[in-house]
Amino acid sequence: MKRWRIAAALVALVLLSACGQSAAQRSSERASASAAAASAAAAQRQAQREARQRHEWQTCTSQTRELRNKLEAIKSRLDVGVNYDDMGRYLGGASIAYHHIPMGKLDGRCLLNVGVPLEAAFNQYVQALNRWRACINDLYCEVQGSVLGEMRRHWTQAGQNLGKVDRVLRSPTTFAAAKSIS
Repeated sequence: MKRWRIAAALVALVLLSACGQSAAQRSSERASASAAAASAAAAQRQAQREARQRHEWQTCTSQTRELRNKLEAIKSRLDVGVNYDDMGRYLGGASIAYHHIPMGKLDGRCLLNVGVPLEAAFNQYVQALNRWRACINDLYCEVQGSVLGEMRRHWTQAGQNLGKVDRVLRSPTTFAAAKSIS
């Protein structure tokens, strides 16, 4: 019996408080509640989008890390000097890393903005080593002048491609802003 009295009192209190509100106040409260729900939904969509971008960036970064590290190591060694045999050994390691990349599993954005420039950098280093080898095999060739200039152009182009990759992989946001072929 006591419970019924309390429930009846609560119902009466709610009804009395609602009677004091105008239709405009009730409409305003509904609009505020609707706006708050829309804002919460937008924040949730943004959080989901950011989580997806971070996941795609992390996946691309991990799938290409080994090759990026090998090519960056070559670039660093060229800055301090490297001989032909060592360059061949470094490029051999990069070749192994290149073949470990799961090309079929790279998403379109990763393939276009990371995979393609990494492959171009690798190919530039290969072309430079091939030119070096051709000069070594030519009795009258010296690695200087135009031969060295050609090798340096390949090394520079490789470095530029690595720079593109670094800019794209700087953050999930820069990765998400890059073009996609999906």
